[in-house]
Amino acid sequence: MGSRHDYNDDGYTSGVEAITKQGGWQINFQHIPSGHGVFFEAFVTNFEDSFTSTWSEEDVYGRMDPIATYQNTKRSITFAFDVIAESQLQAIKNTHRFQHLSSFLYPAYETDQYGVKTMTAPPLIKIKFVNLIQNAAVAGEQTTTDPLHSGLVGYVDGFSYAPKLDTGFVPETVGGNTTGNFHPLIYSVNVNFKVLHSHDLGWDASTKKWLAGGKGFPNSSGAGPGINANVEGEKYVLPGPRTKSKTETAATAQATPGKPGTKVDKVADKKALAPGKSSGPLAVPNFKL
Repeated sequence: MGSRHDYNDDGYTSGVEAITKQGGWQINFQHIPSGHGVFFEAFVTNFEDSFTSTWSEEDVYGRMDPIATYQNTKRSITFAFDVIAESQLQAIKNTHRFQHLSSFLYPAYETDQYGVKTMTAPPLIKIKFVNLIQNAAVAGEQTTTDPLHSGLVGYVDGFSYAPKLDTGFVPETVGGNTTGNFHPLIYSVNVNFKVLHSHDLGWDASTKKWLAGGKGFPNSSGAGPGINANVEGEKYVLPGPRTKSKTETAATAQATPGKPGTKVDKVADKKALAPGKSSGPLAVPNFKL
């Protein structure tokens, strides 16, 4: 199913929209059952990516420490952002965008010939926010212009809508007459996103490699070395074979102390160090007492 996005098609592009769209600094949401999507300019006011491991503990008689059994590792992303209107038209549009977003918390139904509705899909949501919220398996891919191509799948506990009363509201008018409806110039949205990864997580016991596809887990660009690379400071990872540079050959290329750039003659050295043999005068350092 193709995605359908709300791109603020209000007849013009505001300064805020231009900046966020050109730089990609926006938060994209998609309702997976319907394929509908909406985006917001990322005026982020709070962001926290939490990883929590769950263990069960069992106390045993005579043992000081409990027996701990691993169960799973959960990930949740909590963030908040402000939605700002630059005009009356955009304020109305912003109200519609939250209307759209709130509908993503409801499932999809199928109606049979008797009018009975049956739920067919839960309200799973895909979110993409630069490299901070992404599907690591396809992070960094440029195979499509769809902003949700590398979105992260999960579910949301709820969205909160909080107009900022100190900035005020603008009236909605039709033909110069007020309709009695008002729209906030700024409102805040809070999101608590529970992540459901669509790729493997963990380490391969035989290869000692990280299982997650791609190099971007959890929030890298995908262009770097990735988790499996040997990073300086990882003392428990054995480095690979050392590759000699073009300027470095055998030991004959090593400079003699005090004479940079000269080569050491191994044969002459052996003769000089052989017992009872001398290859010439021995240079003694001139020490002053």
